[in-house]
Amino acid sequence: MDLALSPDPTRDEIFDAYRKMKDAFAANEAVRLDAAQVSRLPVALAQIIISAGRTAEASGGSFTLVSPPAAVVDGFQALGMFADFMTIGME
Repeated sequence: MDLALSPDPTRDEIFDAYRKMKDAFAANEAVRLDAAQVSRLPVALAQIIISAGRTAEASGGSFTLVSPPAAVVDGFQALGMFADFMTIGME
C-alpha cells in the first residue's frame, strides 16, 4: 500500500493514514509512506511513523518511509526521537 502525506498533515489526515496502515499490516501488505512533501512534523505523525516501523518489524511486515525531508528529520531530532527514527526503513 502506498500512502502520501500533504505538506502540513492535519490530525484527520494522520489518523486516516494510521487506519489504512493498520488495515494493511493486518492483511500482511507492505506499507510505503511518502513524506516528501511534509514541511512540519506533528507529534502524532512522529508517533505513528515509529509505531508503524515497530509493528512491521514485530510482525515480519514491511514499512518504508519514502523521501523524508529535512523538516521530518529535524522534527524527530527536536522531539528526542532521532534514534528511534533511524530504525525505520527509508528510501
